[in-house]
Amino acid sequence: MHITSRWLIVFVAILLTISITACGGLGDWTFDDLPGEGYEITRFNGQDISLDKSGKTVIDRYIIAFCYDTKYIGAQRIPIHTPYNEIFNVEDLDFSTLEYFLVDTQTDTIYGPCTQDEYANYLDEFHISEMTEWTVTDGKVVATRESSWPLIAAAGTGKENME
Repeated sequence: MHITSRWLIVFVAILLTISITACGGLGDWTFDDLPGEGYEITRFNGQDISLDKSGKTVIDRYIIAFCYDTKYIGAQRIPIHTPYNEIFNVEDLDFSTLEYFLVDTQTDTIYGPCTQDEYANYLDEFHISEMTEWTVTDGKVVATRESSWPLIAAAGTGKENME
């Protein structure tokens, strides 16, 4: 009986360890229905959202929205300066630092970070008119900045109604 009890305790301890470590990526996801080979928007470790290509980061955290067509990917990002091992609050993000990116998935060229106006100029320069609507990556961001956030009203090519 003594040996059985010891094995039961070891078994329960192993199960608890597995269940606790398995929750580290709770809420992680990947969106890979993007143009180009190997591009995906990834949320990992519970809060970091980036654009990756074949497992390597192309645009670092914190992507708050993205759009795309058959060749290009647009992204809106708020740069995070908190170390990866520290948790940050979405409510504390500085929305005045919003950056825009345009990625040509055929040449792997990244335009950005740039301002909203520069992003719109790239869309005009490359004759991009059929982007999807902006896809918001985190509902907490929308709840935090709903009244004054530029992307909430943005649609179409990613530049209409961006004010």
